[in-house]
Amino acid sequence: MPDDGKSTITFPINKKYSQNIELKASIFYIEGIIALNLSKNEEAITSFTKAVQLSPDFRLAKERLEDLESQTPKE
Repeated sequence: MPDDGKSTITFPINKKYSQNIELKASIFYIEGIIALNLSKNEEAITSFTKAVQLSPDFRLAKERLEDLESQTPKE
């Protein structure tokens, strides 16, 4: 499926609200979830950051990124 900028994925946020996210941001989010499940937190942070950069209102990606950043020790 070519990315024409019009393809979106719908993510349920809660019982009453879903969010349509453009394809590239969705892919980065899913990559972040996979990295997180493999305990590759730095890779997850990178993927979630890219998802938020592409779609600044992407609530799930922002929440995951904030959670990870709060758990990561500062140097």
